Amino acid sequence: MNSALELKDTILSNIFKFNEVDVSPDPSWTGRIFQKGASLEAPRARVFRTDKPRKQSSRPRPTEVAGAGIAIGVMSSRKEGDFKLAVFLKEKRLLDSIICKEMASEARGEIEFIVTGRVRTQNRLRPPFSGCSVGHVDVTCGTLGCYVKYGESRTLGILSNNHVLANTNLAKERDPIIQPGSADGGQLPHDTIALLANFIPIATDGRSRNFFDAAIAEVGNKSIAPGTDLSRFFSISENNAPVRLSSATPAKLNPKQNVAKWGRTTKRTEGRVVAINVTNLEVDYDDAMMAVFDGQISIEGVGKGAFSKGGDSGSLVVTESLEPAALIFAGTDTGGTNNRGISYATPLQPLLARLRAEVALTS
Repeated sequence: MNSALELKDTILSNIFKFNEVDVSPDPSWTGRIFQKGASLEAPRARVFRTDKPRKQSSRPRPTEVAGAGIAIGVMSSRKEGDFKLAVFLKEKRLLDSIICKEMASEARGEIEFIVTGRVRTQNRLRPPFSGCSVGHVDVTCGTLGCYVKYGESRTLGILSNNHVLANTNLAKERDPIIQPGSADGGQLPHDTIALLANFIPIATDGRSRNFFDAAIAEVGNKSIAPGTDLSRFFSISENNAPVRLSSATPAKLNPKQNVAKWGRTTKRTEGRVVAINVTNLEVDYDDAMMAVFDGQISIEGVGKGAFSKGGDSGSLVVTESLEPAALIFAGTDTGGTNNRGISYATPLQPLLARLRAEVALTS
């Protein structure tokens, strides 16, 4: 192991032209740091940075040398107890780069190149599941409620809130929708999963009545293969089996009924319906806008936690038997039996009717 680590340090210093600097390990670090000449009483971790001046050379060096696209580690070799270098490459073309050839020469065969592609945080899901982070490119993030098929052509789309997919009325048709949402690292163009297709405008004058905060974004035919299972939530059960919707038919909720939801922020939570047909509900939107809603459902968390929090907007509320029932769009920080807040959701059946859509369990 030590010889492989020393080889790695040699490559970082001599080939990458990085400087070595001393950095104290994290106070919580309990493992031993193996380094030639290191003190066991005061171990130091080796960190390299790219501020070492380079000599002018007639032989061009690729820009990747400074760290973009190449990562180096130590892996087990074929012979038990031996180790070699593991070099992770963002792009296959780097295999032919000067720096990779120099590393291979320095390692004398004790090296393996692994082409990985782009490295991303693993909240990026393809295909995205219900309950994952999603949003209009100009919105921080919200939650993907479920897949739907809408319009006469039964086009495949995703359902969430207007304020998640349409930026509270500000978006235009065909605007890109990204997964994960921008607050979770989503970026254009590679994280685009859908294009805004339709949304129900929200009146924010504080007087007009609203019934829906909802929008649909079209999923391209090339994004999801025909016959793909779209009923799955961004969760697994206790036996590690995927959790799926049991039906595409919306269920009607009643007071005291137990429900659940999967959301971007609080993941899976359980709740209880407090009231139905909530009228004159004043909801504060950004930029000091206020909208009044009628016909909503209020839900409180069961146990010590909230049923939903910021970022969970758009979450699909389901019954105990996993039937789709409502779409979360707002909530409070206090209130409810446990004083952790009340969530507000729109009944799914009239919402889908307004959008001329139906829940899709497969593509």
